[in-house]
Amino acid sequence: MCSVRTRLWGYGGHWEVNPEEPYLVGARCRGISRECCSAASVHFGGHMRCWEYTGQHVYSLQRCCRKRHVDVTLRPSNDTLMLWSRTILPPSEPLEFGEAVASVDDIAGSVSAAGLQAPRWVCFPTGPEEASWVFKVSEFGLQQSSRSPYSLMSAGAVQCYSVDRLLGKTAVASAWLAKQSVGRATQTERRDVDTTHRTK
Repeated sequence: MCSVRTRLWGYGGHWEVNPEEPYLVGARCRGISRECCSAASVHFGGHMRCWEYTGQHVYSLQRCCRKRHVDVTLRPSNDTLMLWSRTILPPSEPLEFGEAVASVDDIAGSVSAAGLQAPRWVCFPTGPEEASWVFKVSEFGLQQSSRSPYSLMSAGAVQCYSVDRLLGKTAVASAWLAKQSVGRATQTERRDVDTTHRTK
């Protein structure tokens, strides 16, 4: 989370209550069983097999098993969001969202409205595109594992922002503020007209 604070908080991001339909979700969760996502397992930690399976270490069950896995989240500034919207492309491979996060497909509506073919995500500490050079996995290692560098990361070690959902929220907020401004301006004009009539 340190890199997230550095890259978002340092550029005007702010903390806010995580909405019921979150724009920040856990990823790199493939392989975690439904049993490990039960309420008891998530609350108390579950069986050891939930944290280590087929040689795969688990970083966070909460991120993989709960759609709204945090109560407070760091929202990027509008400038950062605009930069993402111009430069971020759909991921080159599946982000491996957990079972509880499968309904992020409802983002498709805002994606279609924007004329895009696939959702756009920004992932921390890294997404599929950056994983190969961030971790510098050797060619030999890849041949041995037959897995991509991203899929070698610990389960639940990744959190991804939905650029499209954030853009949708920004658009709604901007429209609301614009409406409020128009309303205040209209009220001011009415008061001015009323005052003018009284003075006459």
